[in-house]
Amino acid sequence: MISDKIFAFALKRTMNSEDAEDLSQDIVYEILHSSPSLRNPEAFHGWLLYV
Repeated sequence: MISDKIFAFALKRTMNSEDAEDLSQDIVYEILHSSPSLRNPEAFHGWLLYV
């Protein structure tokens, strides 16, 4: 699931579960906020790395 990957990414950066949860929420917010720029849903993973 993508949320698990986002959390793992955040945990590697913060080395702290609480901070990783906060960072994950910020990342998901930015994904949702930027989602109108997604033109091709099949390219989601590449777009996610770009955003």
